[in-house]
Amino acid sequence: LIQGNGGTHRVRLSNNGGVAQLESLDSGVDLAFETQAIERMRIKAGGFVGLGTSSPDQLLHIFSSSDPTLKIGDNADTGGKSSIILAAGNSMVNNDFEIEYKKDLATDRLDFIDGSGSPRVTLKNGGFVGIGISDPGSILHIKNSSSVLKLESSTGNDVEYSWMINNDTKWTLRTYASGERFGFLDTSFQERLSILQDGRVGIGTSIPQK
Repeated sequence: LIQGNGGTHRVRLSNNGGVAQLESLDSGVDLAFETQAIERMRIKAGGFVGLGTSSPDQLLHIFSSSDPTLKIGDNADTGGKSSIILAAGNSMVNNDFEIEYKKDLATDRLDFIDGSGSPRVTLKNGGFVGIGISDPGSILHIKNSSSVLKLESSTGNDVEYSWMINNDTKWTLRTYASGERFGFLDTSFQERLSILQDGRVGIGTSIPQK
């Protein structure tokens, strides 16, 4: 079936080896799909697909003036999973990352999975975050064979770790940029305990003599 306006703007619907095929027969012509006289989808001549836009600038471009949402899922009541795979090269093992939402009677979480197929970061429904563990038991749960957590200043400033209650700082652990010591500071940021690199400890003084 070929429809068009004389020798231009021709569209062909055909059976190509058992596959229904819709194609534009004119070079450089887009395909647009409408409902109720409003364009809903456009396939550019170069292959970009637009939903809600007639000028897609990526392989898939979704646009709406009212906060567009892309939903991926199934209707299973007892459990299931939805995934997005981000791949480079030819999508072989160790060559992609996956974002997976998993829900069943025992699990309700979002996993960030590396090329090995193992979850590296997990966001559990309820707000718990796990790094190296898929069933975190606290707001932040880190598990690793070396148990290393690093805090680094990219500007060469002091590095601080604070304990807070109701947005009120109670204690602060500060490592000074000079590297000479680290100290424990109270709620008014007065240093109460100091430990120097050579092992000297000060209580009430940041320059202990012994």
